[in-house]
Amino acid sequence: MTFETNDAPPPSVAYSRIAAVGDLIEGKFQVQRILGRGGMGVVVAALHIHLQEQVALKILLPSKSTDRESRARFLREARVTARLQNEHIASVMDVGMLDNGSPYFVMEFLEGSDLKRLLAVLGQLEIPVAVNYVAQACEGIAEAHARNVLHRDLKPSNLFLTKRYDGSDLIKVLDFGVSKVRMLGPSDDSYHTEAGTVLGSPAYMSPERLDDSEVDARADVWSLGIILYELLTGRPPFWNTSQAVICAEVLGWKPATPIREHRADVPVALEAAIARALERDVEKRTPNVAELVADILDAVPDDPRAADGISLRRIRAALGQGSLPDIPTVGREEAVTGADNPTVRPEFLAQSESRPEPEEVVELPRDVTQPAPPPYRSVAIGLAIVVGILAAVVAGIQLTR
Repeated sequence: MTFETNDAPPPSVAYSRIAAVGDLIEGKFQVQRILGRGGMGVVVAALHIHLQEQVALKILLPSKSTDRESRARFLREARVTARLQNEHIASVMDVGMLDNGSPYFVMEFLEGSDLKRLLAVLGQLEIPVAVNYVAQACEGIAEAHARNVLHRDLKPSNLFLTKRYDGSDLIKVLDFGVSKVRMLGPSDDSYHTEAGTVLGSPAYMSPERLDDSEVDARADVWSLGIILYELLTGRPPFWNTSQAVICAEVLGWKPATPIREHRADVPVALEAAIARALERDVEKRTPNVAELVADILDAVPDDPRAADGISLRRIRAALGQGSLPDIPTVGREEAVTGADNPTVRPEFLAQSESRPEPEEVVELPRDVTQPAPPPYRSVAIGLAIVVGILAAVVAGIQLTR
């Protein structure tokens, strides 16, 4: 079995022949610089000269454009991604064709770095930061799963770290080129290119993907668990220079090395959450990304950075698990306990909502040292006065008789 990935470009490709700096594509996109190169194509930064807006163009290699399956997969990626409207997924706005026949699609321009490059610099991430990045990715994947789209190629190089306008970290999920749309026929969403060839990176692929079984959303949960393990330790749990050895380890009965053996400061609860996401038996694995987020956030409840910007309510609602009460997104300066925390599970949420609201302070024209009579006492006194007046009137009428 061989694997085809998009990570390593073939050395013979002359990318400048695809799109050189200064080129004007279809009369409106002026190429500014090359952002990335891969086995399938090239990504360039370009200026939309009419809108004066910077965008990114993903262009399929001319050699791949003549391959029917590569071309279909490339265009399917554009269609699938365009359907997903979520801040954690890099948006696609348009598609087009170069003069040489290579298709391209237009994406939002992102500044930052993918997590693979970030790990190469830092080695490993702080625990709450790693949890937050994976939880953000889960929100984007929840949108995909809600639309019957499985990503199937989640790995650090496909998670991009950028910034929101307020300066907070924002994770974007990239590259739906190996995605599977479950509502489509097998001829349109098959991930095999030819006999014995599989698209994807085996270190991040679930056992059911490797043994050619039917996959569902839990395959992406597995990959996210692998990513979190790597963000915390600097290496995925199944790793070797030989792809065959990696596959054997993933498919074997021996579980991944407990993460605390590589990093002792990982909380026990977080180790258990990762182990649950990496269950080979899909029936025992974390069932969906909402539960994965709940598990990993519950494991680090004392650090607000883990839950920064995360809304478990939105994730659950996207998956059709029912809408929770409208809970504000946790900000960097907000507390992470009580009813304002969207990471609180529903059973605890019901308890926290029953807490009485603070009493309103009202200035009363009375001696503040005297307790105010309860409302029912005032009503009773009023009724007693009315009854007394009526009784006196009746008594007066009887006396006149």
